[in-house]
Amino acid sequence: MKKHWIWCLLLVGLLSGCDKNKYILGEFITIQHEHISLPTKEHLRSISFPDERHGYIAGDGGVIFKTTDGGITWQDISRSDVTPINKIIFTSAQVGFIALKQKALLKTTDGGNSWIEVEPFSGNLRDIRFVGNTGYAIINGVDRNTNQEDEGCALLKSTDGGDSWSHMLGVSKPCWGMSVVDADKVYFVSEDEVVFRTLDGGNTLEPWNDRKVGYNYNAIYVFGDKSYYTVGDLAILNYYGSSLNTEARKNFYALYDIDFHSNRGIAVGKRSVFMGTYNPDNNEANKQKWVQVFSSDATTFLYTYLDVEFSNANDVYAVGEEGILTKFNYNSLWQGL
Repeated sequence: MKKHWIWCLLLVGLLSGCDKNKYILGEFITIQHEHISLPTKEHLRSISFPDERHGYIAGDGGVIFKTTDGGITWQDISRSDVTPINKIIFTSAQVGFIALKQKALLKTTDGGNSWIEVEPFSGNLRDIRFVGNTGYAIINGVDRNTNQEDEGCALLKSTDGGDSWSHMLGVSKPCWGMSVVDADKVYFVSEDEVVFRTLDGGNTLEPWNDRKVGYNYNAIYVFGDKSYYTVGDLAILNYYGSSLNTEARKNFYALYDIDFHSNRGIAVGKRSVFMGTYNPDNNEANKQKWVQVFSSDATTFLYTYLDVEFSNANDVYAVGEEGILTKFNYNSLWQGL
């Protein structure tokens, strides 16, 4: 693994609509990162760390990689018969799921050595999340009422650890990303710039945002009932409180995923990585503080990251197109901020 150094610049002039009091022109912060070589050029679409030592990566071509030493080494456990994979999620070191684009959900109980089909679906599984034994999934290409093939999306629910799933509610447009707060509260984003939520385990569904900003949403992360972040095309978007005040942080390239560990966050996307906020709910001055990463390694700027996840408070992994896997260390970044 080859080590590099990323230069972080707090942007003012390039980000339209930003409050100059929240950005410091000319401030640079260094953060260490490593590009980890994997034996594939397939697009890597999803990564999951159920604990600090165990991690899983999946993507096109049925590629699946596994680490048991916190990302130091990765084992190839790919399956050519389960392709392509939209999402991988592990609820423990041994129990996990892969959502396939070809209308199926598979489960493993032995750390990815073998997979069984839980049940087939009539649409394209986009995302899956668990809180304890309660799981939720969003599926595109189905009618929201009949579960037959259509252009909408549906919310699925499991109460037995993912062994069986029920069709709950849905909307008339495709959906892309989901955030599960607890067993009853679920939020997901649709093609029409709308955030939908259920607060009663999927029995009722309502739109939550009251303002559109002209950018498609790709992912969402919710902090309790106080605030949430959405990322999408050309922007990172921040919403706060019941009043749903909206502020956009525009970027030149699309952002595809966002993750937080305690009070640290990262959003990743095409040719760029946004980093912030390190105190989203308690410190008003830091809520809108995001930094864009530029690298002294010219090739880094060409990467497109599709998914990101923290393995612990200081280490975060991003995966993307053409087999890219990058590990970022946050310790120096947060000391700088």
